[in-house]
Amino acid sequence: MSDHDQGQKFHAHCCPNCDCAGDGDGISRRSFLGGMSGAALGGMALAWISWSEVAGAEDQLPAPPTRKPLIVKPILTYATPQRAPQTSWRSWGGIQTEQDAQAEVARIQDELSKLQAAADFPVQFLPVTAIRDPKEL
Repeated sequence: MSDHDQGQKFHAHCCPNCDCAGDGDGISRRSFLGGMSGAALGGMALAWISWSEVAGAEDQLPAPPTRKPLIVKPILTYATPQRAPQTSWRSWGGIQTEQDAQAEVARIQDELSKLQAAADFPVQFLPVTAIRDPKEL
């Protein structure tokens, strides 16, 4: 045996006055890893069970509470540019006239009706309001 094996073994611990290492009270790395692998295998086994199989095991599940519909008020804010001499007066948006704004409102209504039909939760869309000035809000 060498000189290093004969002396007291060094154990890292939380504080200098602590005698928590070396008593065998803690958990070993091997038992920790064994416990974690067992938990992982158990989790994987439960992942194959579908909710319908678990729910089918019970006779009658209580009915969930009725859900209130989400109420949405869509607002389109826009501005129609006015011609001004010697300036850049056109905006970058697609709405240049009142007719463009009304066509956009119709497009939004159509998209919202499709969204409402496809939603898997209760939702209610109020009519789209088109305003030119935020003070009208």
